[in-house]
Amino acid sequence: AAFGGLPPSVRPSAPELGALARRAAVLARQLGACHVAGVAEGAAREAMVQVRLRVDARAGRVEDAVIEVGNVGNDDEHTCLLAALRAVSLAAAANVAGHLDLRVPVHLRAP
Repeated sequence: AAFGGLPPSVRPSAPELGALARRAAVLARQLGACHVAGVAEGAAREAMVQVRLRVDARAGRVEDAVIEVGNVGNDDEHTCLLAALRAVSLAAAANVAGHLDLRVPVHLRAP
């Protein structure tokens, strides 16, 4: 459903989707740890950021991450979030040349 608009040649396969889900879970834990540290320094328990990712489509590598809009607690949390996002590896798309620019909303909630 989420990929219904993509041609079949570039839709992720079931194993690729599984790998993406595992990577997303790891990233969620990393981003959560950054936010918990920010909350310990006085940030609000809930925050929302709009992230722009530039991805090398063939390699699946995030080449750049920018927080365009957000209300994170401090510079340390901001730096931690960006480091986690830049370390992400997405599924490579062998049939897609060039770069993908993605805008992703991220909701952060500390326990």
